[in-house]
Amino acid sequence: MAIDWLLAETSSMLRKPADDLDLRSKISLRELAERLNFDVQRDLLEYWDQIRGDAHLPSRSDFDPLAIPHALPYVGLIDIIEPGPQFRYRLIGTKMPAYAGQRLEGQLVDEHKTPAYAAYLSCVYELPYRFHQPVFIRECAEFGEGLEDCYSRLILPMAHDRNMPDMLLISIICETMDAPGRQWRETTPRSCRALSMVSAKPQS
Repeated sequence: MAIDWLLAETSSMLRKPADDLDLRSKISLRELAERLNFDVQRDLLEYWDQIRGDAHLPSRSDFDPLAIPHALPYVGLIDIIEPGPQFRYRLIGTKMPAYAGQRLEGQLVDEHKTPAYAAYLSCVYELPYRFHQPVFIRECAEFGEGLEDCYSRLILPMAHDRNMPDMLLISIICETMDAPGRQWRETTPRSCRALSMVSAKPQS
């Protein structure tokens, strides 16, 4: 299963995830919020739930950046392109780890990545697209020469029709930013593996 690979694979270029992805968690949004270690991501999840109202998913037009200005440096937007799906950066926050200082807007997510990291990202972003629900992943990224960082990645789907995702609202925060001896990473990871993964089904 693709999920088993996400939790273990670090180097091989496997097939693109298909319809047999399995991440149908039954936890609530409240339980998901309790697993988030950063206030910024908890606030973002709460705001996402608020703006969707009675719909299954919120639309991009519902999202007002001025409503959560403190979260914006840690937030990105990714367009979902059909057929595929493919994923293209629309906006990258100034404090998004491994992306800071790079002009990625307009590029496909898997462009200029190693095969291992491109496959990982394609699989990660396909999960909320296929299951129409938030996904939270704790992951470890490898930069070479023994350098690693851990990240908290929150992915929130949005949909123009309030049902079929056409955009992803993401937040990525480095958990090891303040670790002793840590150096700033100026490149994207060579590979990445999920340490844990959970998803929450929004209540209608």
